[in-house]
Amino acid sequence: MHPHEGPDKKRHSLLEGNDCLHHSRSRGDCKENPRELFKLREEAQRKSNETKTRQLELLRNCCYFSLALDTAKFGRDNYLSCVGRFGFEDRIQQEIIIFDKVSVTTGHEIARFVFEKLEEKNCDFSKMVSITTDGASNMIGQDHGMANEIVRQVNEKYRLNKTIGVDVHCLWCIDHRLNLVAQDFKEVENINYVIKFLKWITAGDRLASYTSFVSMRFPHVKKKKLPPPSETRWLFYRDTLKAVLDQPEMIEAFLNEGNNREKW
Repeated sequence: MHPHEGPDKKRHSLLEGNDCLHHSRSRGDCKENPRELFKLREEAQRKSNETKTRQLELLRNCCYFSLALDTAKFGRDNYLSCVGRFGFEDRIQQEIIIFDKVSVTTGHEIARFVFEKLEEKNCDFSKMVSITTDGASNMIGQDHGMANEIVRQVNEKYRLNKTIGVDVHCLWCIDHRLNLVAQDFKEVENINYVIKFLKWITAGDRLASYTSFVSMRFPHVKKKKLPPPSETRWLFYRDTLKAVLDQPEMIEAFLNEGNNREKW
């Protein structure tokens, strides 16, 4: 892969290789010029072959690799993309290794699809160190999620005894998680007021006082803590925000208690 070759360019090449006839017919001059259509098909096949060769070389020669998987909709069809990040002694290289139309939706079915595609490329699964995907239950679920299913199918066939969390790290894509944070913040009315409250309650010993107050006044409530927010760790901030939204009655009672109203 050329160091300046972007993912959009690679994806376009891959689409041309997989569906060259569709792309060719979309150009008016090709309908009237069979020779031009032949050239486009030939070029698409050449790019497809180059991509496949590059994929095989990366899988064969790397020291380790990780996978990042996601689904996307193009027109009426769903596609699965699988990007591999390959580690060598002197560099890390990235390449799209699967981009195909899919009709399956369950974690088991997606895992089987990915597993078979990687087997076709003579993948050495002993080099696999992580799988990253979105937070959907069919992708990252502990029981039937795609990531765990891939590892299970690898173990069944190759007896590598890999386990999620030890040999293979299953990661929730940080971009997807931050997107959820942004959506949560967007949906909260008077977000500035909530942030002001969080800054106030985390100052001094107020947070400890709040926890003690809730334990005494609301003994039936299981979640009695407000995770302290962080200015830079937005994923923790989301946990704090959700806790605030889940405890309006307790927060209101605490603010009306004693001198808290005057301080607040």
